Amino acid sequence: MVGKGGYAEVYKGVLKDGRVIAVKRLSRASTDERKEKEFLTELGTIGHVHHPNVSALLGCCIDNGLHLIFEFSSHGSVASLLHEENSAPIAWKIRYKIAIGTARGLHYLHKGCPRRIIHRDIKASNILLTVDFEPQVDLWNNSLFCCVI
Repeated sequence: MVGKGGYAEVYKGVLKDGRVIAVKRLSRASTDERKEKEFLTELGTIGHVHHPNVSALLGCCIDNGLHLIFEFSSHGSVASLLHEENSAPIAWKIRYKIAIGTARGLHYLHKGCPRRIIHRDIKASNILLTVDFEPQVDLWNNSLFCCVI
């Protein structure tokens, strides 16, 4: 396990093709039957989201709970980067890249998706960072805050 939040546990894995993935296992306590149906409906819409600055859903499984599969974000979230002990200050070039990439991801969600998505919970812990510090808006950190319109 690489992380745990109020509604999910996150595990790191490796696919047969060598890609490193994150598996988010949503706790049953976080969903009732009605919310689970809403979640599955949103999953169909959000599964079609494709942008370099939005975390891509690679797959899902509903056996024994809800499991979501994403590319692994090797640098964690912006929040974890900011709050690491004994870490050097973040270079301005990386800060700029994070700010611009986050704005591009949000613009895509608001204007570029077939169905517009409003995240409603943008914060440092919901911006994930790839190996080259490319930011990705995490739609699944708390699905209750996403709204498909």
